[in-house]
Amino acid sequence: MEKSAPEQWCFISGKVSVLENNLLRKDFFHRLLASEKPEDLLVYLRESPLREHFNTIQDLYPFEDIINLHYFHPLWELRQLAPSPEVCDLFQLRFDLINLKNFLKKKIAGISPPAPFPSPMGEKTLEELWLGRDTSLPQVYKEAVATLRVYIKEATEDVSLVDLILDGAYLSSLTWVAEKISSFLIKDYLLEYQRLRGILILGRALKLAKRDIMRFLPREEILERLAPLPLEEWKRPILETLPEKTVENIFAGAKKDLFTRYERHTEDYLMDRLEPARYVTFGPERVFGYLSGLTTEVFNLRLTLGGVLNKLGKDALRERLRKTYV
Repeated sequence: MEKSAPEQWCFISGKVSVLENNLLRKDFFHRLLASEKPEDLLVYLRESPLREHFNTIQDLYPFEDIINLHYFHPLWELRQLAPSPEVCDLFQLRFDLINLKNFLKKKIAGISPPAPFPSPMGEKTLEELWLGRDTSLPQVYKEAVATLRVYIKEATEDVSLVDLILDGAYLSSLTWVAEKISSFLIKDYLLEYQRLRGILILGRALKLAKRDIMRFLPREEILERLAPLPLEEWKRPILETLPEKTVENIFAGAKKDLFTRYERHTEDYLMDRLEPARYVTFGPERVFGYLSGLTTEVFNLRLTLGGVLNKLGKDALRERLRKTYV
């Protein structure tokens, strides 16, 4: 990231302080989950900052499109205002990689993809990337697809490789981003995120892949220690990485849901790590903290709205809710 003086972030930090006031609190999502019918959902949404998007019952059903608008409009606006756009690009990259993974699964195995997330990177660019043509995309895309092409030999190849290789490439790129970034808070967060997300990817991939998973992941000490161990022996090394209470919450419960709990509790832990960002007067930390909070907000919105409309179990949905930024 190109170094910029803190005062250059003065205007955008003021805008973010206003946007933070519109972030939804966790009790709002609990109220949504208490809804018994779509009409109840509409009442709560009409009392929230989302009110302009939900006027009738019919507006509930294309809620994915509304949530995308709710997320990407402020993301793109802040990117235009930021002295250094890399902070915003980190968040766009997460969704671009999902689009790319879905595109590649269709190419490799014919899996019909869901609607892509909004992105300046269109399908034509993805096609050129897959064909090995020169594009202006970040190196992380090019290296990931080049690696994938080496391992994919047939259209019937295990598509779990797509997730493993692209997720690993994204995490590895965070080391480079962290070195270039001008904020110690964001740098430390990214390196912590890299370690914790790497554990999640490793744990899930161990059940699916028969090859050397570590070749695709960042060279982190904790990952190298966990890789040869049976899952029953993971708790002690993870205790050296996370607070004891967080680890106890992760390992309390059925083994089959271990990584679902891990994902939830580590994301809550990382959200706590971002609390100091709210007290930075002006700087990239304010933007990074707000966008992290907004990312969690849209996860909770998809979870609650989709869960209630599809009549999924309320207790299971509550267990998956993430801690909010405010």
